[in-house]
Amino acid sequence: MNSRRGLYWAIFLGAAALVALIPEYFFAGDDELAVQPTDPASRLQKPSVAAQQGEQNGAGSGAKSAPASVPQADLFAVRSWRVVPQFKPVAVAPVAPVVYRPSAPPLPFHFIGKLEDHSRLQVFLQEGEQVHVVRVGDVIGGTYKVQRITQEQMTLLYLPLKISQSLAVGSTL
Repeated sequence: MNSRRGLYWAIFLGAAALVALIPEYFFAGDDELAVQPTDPASRLQKPSVAAQQGEQNGAGSGAKSAPASVPQADLFAVRSWRVVPQFKPVAVAPVAPVVYRPSAPPLPFHFIGKLEDHSRLQVFLQEGEQVHVVRVGDVIGGTYKVQRITQEQMTLLYLPLKISQSLAVGSTL
C-alpha cells in the first residue's frame, strides 16, 4: 500500500513540475507583447513632452506628432439623460423653544376602602405592600398631602410641584 501511495505522489509532483516548467520554455519570447503598466499621471505628461519635442524639431515630423495631438476620449464618462437637480438653499425659520410644564407622576396609591367615623371620613390606600389610613390634612410619605375627601373622590396635592391630583374612592349606593 505504501509503494502505491509513493508512486501516486511521484506522479503528482512530476506533473506539477511539468506544468510549472512548460510556460518557461515554450512561451518565454512573448514578453515584448505584454503591455507595460503606466499610471495616469505619466500618460498625461508624455503627450506634452512629445509635443514640445515636436516643436523643437520643427514641423517636418508631422507623422510622429499626429498621435500626440489626437484628443483622448474618456471611456468611462458618465452618460445619462437624467438632469442633476439644482437645490436652492432653504432659509430655516428660527423655532421658539417649547417650554414643557413639569407634571406630577401617576399616583402610586390604590383605593382599598373607606370608613366614616363620627363625621370624619377615613380612606384606606395601598402603596405597594404598605397600607395608609388617611384623613383630610394628612401628609403621606412627605410627598402627598390629602386636601379633600368626598364620597366619590379624594384630592391629593403633590408637594414638590404643588400640583393637585384626584383619586376615585367609590360612589354612593
